[in-house]
Amino acid sequence: MLPNNTFSQLIGRIEKHISEPCQLCDAKTVHPSLLCAGCYSDLPSYHARCTICAIPLNNQQSLCGQCLANRPAFDRVYSPFLYQAPISNLIHKLKYQHQFYNLRLLSKFMSDHLHDHMQTRPDALVPVPLHPKRLRQRGFNQASELAARISKETGIPMSNNIIRRLRYTEAQTGLKPRQRKSNLAGAFTVGNKFLPPKILIVDDVMTTGATASEMAKCLKRHGAISVEIITVARADRR
Repeated sequence: MLPNNTFSQLIGRIEKHISEPCQLCDAKTVHPSLLCAGCYSDLPSYHARCTICAIPLNNQQSLCGQCLANRPAFDRVYSPFLYQAPISNLIHKLKYQHQFYNLRLLSKFMSDHLHDHMQTRPDALVPVPLHPKRLRQRGFNQASELAARISKETGIPMSNNIIRRLRYTEAQTGLKPRQRKSNLAGAFTVGNKFLPPKILIVDDVMTTGATASEMAKCLKRHGAISVEIITVARADRR
């Protein structure tokens, strides 16, 4: 029989878990995703995807046309969801309304996806860096916050000083693919003399892949062997 104090602590933990509300509809839930079963089933998950860039595919091909024609600098993208509601709403509220409690849910989705699909354990998690000016404007770096929680969940070390923004760039939102690529050319620099061989870049959303590709080029020029990406969501931009 458990001692009274231990039993009370156990009951307290159970009651706290049972009373935890769904982060989308506030219904009580014990679902491990922190969502109720109904909201979890509404998430925009997908299966047919390019094995490199994770863009959704409508056929049985393993690679999209863009990756076949011009293979990106990164090796693989892991992304559990499409950039659609309600995932897009959670990300937007985190970034622009400072709803930091969304970090717990989004980082859990990412950690669970890595657990299920990651083939080789990386040596380091590297969040996409913000330029100091952008960091002052936003007040925090959502990629860094997500990476910190994934690191705690998975045990993969996180590093904020491997790569940094060399220059301030125009916001990527609203730019066409070619403009995004041009906007990011030469935007990153590597500060470490010796890089971990296998790096996993962390970000919230992948749209065209321009940011990830530019970072991967920079990291591989300085000695990284493998550069993969983990995001919460993948935008369908073809």
